[in-house]
Amino acid sequence: MKDFKTIVYDATQVSKELAAFDKLLKSKPSLSERNDLQPFFKKQEQVSAFLELMRPASARGRILPMSSRSSATLPRTSSSAIGAWESTW
Repeated sequence: MKDFKTIVYDATQVSKELAAFDKLLKSKPSLSERNDLQPFFKKQEQVSAFLELMRPASARGRILPMSSRSSATLPRTSSSAIGAWESTW
């Protein structure tokens, strides 16, 4: 069974990690899930936990399928939602 790490919310760190996420989103026209997003979120524990809290309660705790061979890329996205998330905390 997998052990889960307890993460204590740190608003300052979440803000820093959201800024890093914004920088990542603006860094390329498209991002690779495997090469860009997965490594980012593995390193950014606070923002990963924070984004889980932003999911609808009905979806929390569900295991989302993720292919280890995924080659999908995500289009460049506006970061205006990030500012909205920060303002709610």
